[in-house]
Amino acid sequence: MTRAILLTGACGYLGSELIRELAAIYPDKTIRILDNLQNQGYAALMNLPEASIEFIEGDILDTQTVEYALQDVDSVVHMAAIVTTPMNFEHPTWVHQINHWA
Repeated sequence: MTRAILLTGACGYLGSELIRELAAIYPDKTIRILDNLQNQGYAALMNLPEASIEFIEGDILDTQTVEYALQDVDSVVHMAAIVTTPMNFEHPTWVHQINHWA
């Protein structure tokens, strides 16, 4: 059985490039994307290559969502993170949860 590769936070610039690279390198794998689309990364989902790609809109801190996303996965590339400095000051606990616990 072919298993999936899970990409968290894949709708940023690096993630959108990685989706395409992994689809080319592993054409027999499902590329599963978990992203909350908070940064409006819709462009990452446009013009995707012909590959088995699944998208799950969800929060990396939601245990049920993560458990669902991990079904039949054998590799995870974790890119979900908050990188904007103002968010670090405005919501430090939330940023810490995502950047350190997730």
